[in-house]
Amino acid sequence: MTRKILALALALMMLSAAALADVPAYEDIVFPDVLPSGIVFPDDTFDYSYDDMTTKYDLSIIVENYGVPNSDNEYDPIAFWLNEKFNLNISYSAVDELGDVLPALAAADDLPDLFMPPSNSRDWAFQLDDAGKLIDATTIYPYMPLSQKYVTTAMLANSTNPETGRMPFITGYGIQDGVWTNAIRKDWLDKFGMDYPKNVDDVRAYAEAVKTQDPDGNGVDDTYIFGIWRTMYSWCENAYGNAAPHVDENGELSHMYFNGVRYGMLQLLKEFNDAGYLHPDWAITDWNTQKVMTAQDKLGALYYPVGTLMGEYRQARGSQGEDDINVWEVCQQYPFGDGEILYPAAGNPGYRWCFPVYGYEEEGKLLRVAHMIDTMRAGGENFFQCIQNGTDDMYQFYADNHEGVTKNPNYIRDAYYTDDGYFCIYSKDLTPDDQNDNMSLLGNAFVESYNGG
Repeated sequence: MTRKILALALALMMLSAAALADVPAYEDIVFPDVLPSGIVFPDDTFDYSYDDMTTKYDLSIIVENYGVPNSDNEYDPIAFWLNEKFNLNISYSAVDELGDVLPALAAADDLPDLFMPPSNSRDWAFQLDDAGKLIDATTIYPYMPLSQKYVTTAMLANSTNPETGRMPFITGYGIQDGVWTNAIRKDWLDKFGMDYPKNVDDVRAYAEAVKTQDPDGNGVDDTYIFGIWRTMYSWCENAYGNAAPHVDENGELSHMYFNGVRYGMLQLLKEFNDAGYLHPDWAITDWNTQKVMTAQDKLGALYYPVGTLMGEYRQARGSQGEDDINVWEVCQQYPFGDGEILYPAAGNPGYRWCFPVYGYEEEGKLLRVAHMIDTMRAGGENFFQCIQNGTDDMYQFYADNHEGVTKNPNYIRDAYYTDDGYFCIYSKDLTPDDQNDNMSLLGNAFVESYNGG
């Protein structure tokens, strides 16, 4: 069967399924212009009845492993959770370099059912789409009501192949506890009698106070607003305009190198450096040294993974008390633009996921995968279980269904949504040595290893 016939048959199948549920046509979906300000939760309009869940499908997935090989599929608690919830048989692999593996698989028409392009490359996916090898995402999005809330019109435009007019992948921001963001010392703001900084002058005043008002109370002039270049860049890149390459109001490409934005940022940081507001070793300070400075209360602002920052700081302080929990505050907006979020997301599509046409000849398989992925978005019923390291109920579910495996009662990993549209994730190892290393969660989560080790 040719790819064009496969694509036509797939489209007819999707239309048939749409008729059985309250599924909109792609053209009728109202995608947002900007990302939501908080978590979106499913409501009564979310209808997954198009997926009858009766047929079991094989699903192959390949991702990049960033130097850490995947565990054996048979012993993976998250894969087991999804297999049982969605009547699937998932096989996945994580390779060192997708660019070394996927081109050969593509040439042999042997791509996995779900994959990210090498280096998350849009152009690589476009090339496969030019050859008719990938499913158009406009046939998938109608079956993903939650994902629709997190995909902006700019992201859709970024995803569209100019040669074919198709979208060869679905997309979405990876929202989890590993998200990097700016953070500020809330307790120091309170000590200085300051509000959250809203413009360049506010940041300058905060930087001066951090340097001159001895916020750590040791009587020594040894506290600084920024400790390393990464934090300096993240905090100040938009100080004098939109740092993201974009089309301006005149229809012209505007780039930070040529529109004064990068020059303004460098001038501001030179000012801070000359005034002594930056740590004197900022150019050579590494990540682990910044961790030490953070634990010693020497820095007033950070760019850091949210959950990691909160966990590391409390662990370093040896406390779970409210005083330590409320020290660092995640910045909900960049501190420029007179208190407004001046520059919305510029269309970065996050991770791209491709579906080869020949991977979905079985009726209903694409619907099942769309259903599964949609429930894994923030706010979905499987979001917490499928983000990095999962949660207690997922580990307990695995232990209940595998002989000889017992959930470790001393290991706690849980998550919950807050009333203001955010979520919290926490983990704790209650064993006597209180490892809490977060690098061997399977070992922490189970008393007896599933492989007899």
